[in-house]
Amino acid sequence: MPLPILNGLRILDLTHFLAGPAVTRLIADLGAEIIKVESIQHFDGSRPMNTPPGPGSHELSAAYNFFNANKQGITLDLKNARGVALALELASVCDAVIENFPTGTIDRLGLDAATLRRANPSIVIISMAGYGQVGPWSQYPSFATTLAMLGGAYEMTGRPGSQPTTPNVGGVDPMNGVLGANALMMALMRRRRTGHGVHIDYAQLEATTSLLGEAVADSSVNRRVAQRRGNHHPVAAPHGIYPCREEESWISIAVFDDAQFRSLCDVMDRPDLAVDPRFDSPASRRDN
Repeated sequence: MPLPILNGLRILDLTHFLAGPAVTRLIADLGAEIIKVESIQHFDGSRPMNTPPGPGSHELSAAYNFFNANKQGITLDLKNARGVALALELASVCDAVIENFPTGTIDRLGLDAATLRRANPSIVIISMAGYGQVGPWSQYPSFATTLAMLGGAYEMTGRPGSQPTTPNVGGVDPMNGVLGANALMMALMRRRRTGHGVHIDYAQLEATTSLLGEAVADSSVNRRVAQRRGNHHPVAAPHGIYPCREEESWISIAVFDDAQFRSLCDVMDRPDLAVDPRFDSPASRRDN
């Protein structure tokens, strides 16, 4: 059940796959009316993802249904003049339009920013191309894996000396959903103050680098390059995921200071470890 916080806000959703729909899913959960556009020829690319076999499977994708909950849908062929005209008619009564096509696609469809503004002078436009609206990569499509690798996130995943690994639980798309929703809300706040819409060039690659804030700061200030470290932590010890006695049972432990370590020892009924010289300080615990 959506919260009624953004009731009255209407968004034309031209996004597909995961990052763009993640933006409008968050806004929909807060009560905004989301009008999602697909066509028979070009349906959302998340519809075939991890679907069960059988008829009607395109309606059963977990990814599609999760990222597009609480939205309304309409079928428009945006390669047809009538479909474009209907999209502009919808834009005229919407507060914002959001799209995540590769740069230039929306212009070729006849839904460029200037045309949208003629239909609705105060409209907010969010363009979420993977690599932004300008630059040598701007027209390339993007996915979470390529963004995470180019943005440096996967360079730090995996165990020391091993190749980078991709997490099974994606972080880039939901993260871009949160930051994209923030950008949309700030643009709408600006419009409330000024009466003017704005076209935001939201480059997903640039946003992805926000995952590396600590590593970037450490490199800039201390001239240290982040390394792959598996489950280890530069400060906390013990820190990681450890096997339990039962098969396929695991426990996650994170200990940052001596008080936490003493509590862990009490839980394990091993108070002797808390006074063992090998483990009596954060540094000694990391070394041993």
